[in-house]
Amino acid sequence: MATRENRLAMQGALDFVNDDFDNVIVALLDSAGCARVEQRIVGPFRSPHIEKANVLVSVTGPISSLVGKAKKLLGGKCKVFYEGSVPP
Repeated sequence: MATRENRLAMQGALDFVNDDFDNVIVALLDSAGCARVEQRIVGPFRSPHIEKANVLVSVTGPISSLVGKAKKLLGGKCKVFYEGSVPP
C-alpha cells in the first residue's frame, strides 16, 4: 500500500479459519524497500497482541541516514522487506 509520502508492506499471514494473525509484521518502507519501522502483530483477530514498533531507525534518523549514505557509497545494502511494484 502506498500514499504520497509513505509505503507500507505486510509479511506473515491472516488465518481466517482460526481468526488469527499468524506472525504478521507491518513495515514502513524507504525508497529502496527496506523497513524503516516495523511492528509485529500476533494472536486472535478479536484481541491481537501488538508489539511496540521498532522505531530505532526513526529515533536515530540523522545518524543512520549518514551511515546509510556511507554504506551505499561503499556498496552496502539493507535487507529488503518488499520488492514489489508499488512506487514510492
